[in-house]
Amino acid sequence: MLAARPGSVIFLVGVSGAGKTWARHTVARRLFGDPSKWPKGKVPYVEVMSLLADRGYFSPKDLAISLCGQINAPSVDWLYRDPDADPSPFARFECQITEFATAWKRERQPKSEREAWREAIACGRARGVKVFSIEHASLMAQNRVNGTAVQHTLNLMSLATDMGSSVLLTTTPEGYSLWSKYAEINTRSAHIYINPYRPGSKKELRNFATLVKHLAAGIPFEPKDLPLSVLDAIADATQTAPAGIRNIFWRAHQLANTEGKPAVDLKSLMAAFPSLRDVRNIQVSAQTLSEQQVPFEHPSFARALPDADE
Repeated sequence: MLAARPGSVIFLVGVSGAGKTWARHTVARRLFGDPSKWPKGKVPYVEVMSLLADRGYFSPKDLAISLCGQINAPSVDWLYRDPDADPSPFARFECQITEFATAWKRERQPKSEREAWREAIACGRARGVKVFSIEHASLMAQNRVNGTAVQHTLNLMSLATDMGSSVLLTTTPEGYSLWSKYAEINTRSAHIYINPYRPGSKKELRNFATLVKHLAAGIPFEPKDLPLSVLDAIADATQTAPAGIRNIFWRAHQLANTEGKPAVDLKSLMAAFPSLRDVRNIQVSAQTLSEQQVPFEHPSFARALPDADE
């Protein structure tokens, strides 16, 4: 997923809670592996978060400075953010990064946006950055006077070309709509969609049931298979997003504890479901995600089929 030509953009799109961060980190671990095996002084993958740091507005300068900081003293918790991962092999590397971070803070910070991006490009080249990831990318639209999210992205593509890297933008379907109408970006982009399970399919229903059982593990239910008995309701309310399912079970457990119940019953589980408004919002988001993937069709495709004249 992350192997793309320099200057290109990779969009990772999914509804809220669908597992975009988990997917990004899982693929990054497979591609870039153990930092102890990176060439000396090289950092192939870095992550930054798009923030509204300038009095509630997005600042490209702050993004550039943040990127410089990650290139010089990267956070590598993406290597072991999985609950089952062991962070101990990276403890020594983390100590080294702490030393780099201390030294980086003593460096003179860029005074202008242009200077910040120049430094980011120079550092990225020197460190061999292959991919830099920006989470909550749609926040780039919340700016004051310095352009739209599209303009910022085009600028990022040019900067990534100079750096010899590609850009990974993580966003929701609504956020992706900021870019989807612009051919100049789409023709140079790859699109990765995290789609919901479709419980209408027997295979996907089994997979979804397995996910629900995994997320319900450790929480007592009465009866024990209660989550599976309302599988359709869980799917409709969350669009099968793991974070949404986890929140329902957690709230149900809290409600049961508050009422002194030894296990989550149907009443507690029902009370833990999101509001109708929230359910409708995520359903609209999932529909938007589906519509963004409608393929292009043309009569010549049918004529080109081998049996078209039969």
